Amino acid sequence: MLYLAVRTYQLTNELPPEEIYNLSHQIKKSVVSIPSNIAEGAGRNSNNEFNQFLGFATSSSYELENQVLLSERLNFLSSEDVNPVIEELHSLQKRIYNFKKFIKKQREVVYSGVLIPLPSTSLPYTRKPWKHIS
Repeated sequence: MLYLAVRTYQLTNELPPEEIYNLSHQIKKSVVSIPSNIAEGAGRNSNNEFNQFLGFATSSSYELENQVLLSERLNFLSSEDVNPVIEELHSLQKRIYNFKKFIKKQREVVYSGVLIPLPSTSLPYTRKPWKHIS
């Protein structure tokens, strides 16, 4: 995600000056919102809440994709500059989608009354220890 944020900020420098407070500002908000929502969700108290914030991150990624493609269509950005960002966005969208599926499976296991502890190496984030839910 760091590559995406850095590259996107670099792209906004190529936009016309009159877009600083319009499209450029929206693009920066969207790209910052993606990891911010993931981080906020990771700090929540349940996987259900985390899943919701992953959804917000996905929405922000689609918003960013739209804004970058619009910049290209308006001839503010070249295809050579836009394509790597779009490819990275598509990769990120797939990873978030798969992670949401993983989180949902974990929630289903807990809700069914079965607690299956996972090794910490299988999770790409640090979570609070599992608690048995009665």
